[in-house]
Amino acid sequence: MNVVIYPKRDIYFFEGIKHIFRGGELNCELQVLNVSKWSLREIISSGWLEKNLMSPSLIITEPLLTPVANYFYFFLRNAIVLDSRKILISDLYSIKDWGYLLSSKQISRLTPTEYRTLKCLFKSMSVDEEAYYYNVSKKAIYAVRSSVALKLGVRKLNEILKW
Repeated sequence: MNVVIYPKRDIYFFEGIKHIFRGGELNCELQVLNVSKWSLREIISSGWLEKNLMSPSLIITEPLLTPVANYFYFFLRNAIVLDSRKILISDLYSIKDWGYLLSSKQISRLTPTEYRTLKCLFKSMSVDEEAYYYNVSKKAIYAVRSSVALKLGVRKLNEILKW
């Protein structure tokens, strides 16, 4: 099994995941995505989701960013989402069937419109530019940004640019 980890900046995470999946049963490439505050901008800006729609994926996320991970899970065909604070090594060793392992209760996820707004924020688009580009009112953009901030647990959406 070939394990591809994105982003590769955390060497301890990278080596640990490689070790766990060494010699696994899958005959394909496994995409491991580390969704954290420091990697969110890089993941969204690179178009990771669009490039890996058909690949088996393991998404490891911080609890605060679970709505983003759930958005990715919604579009990926073969994916598992794990909470980085509740993850056990035994969970990773025992993965045989692709399913939803985050929790039994359904946690909110970003809608496509909210994800689009998050992408625009990382591209440094103003509210005016975004409203013009998508042909909607500025009030609608403010409402969507407010919803994203609420789901990500921040007061203002601009706070995530400081992560």
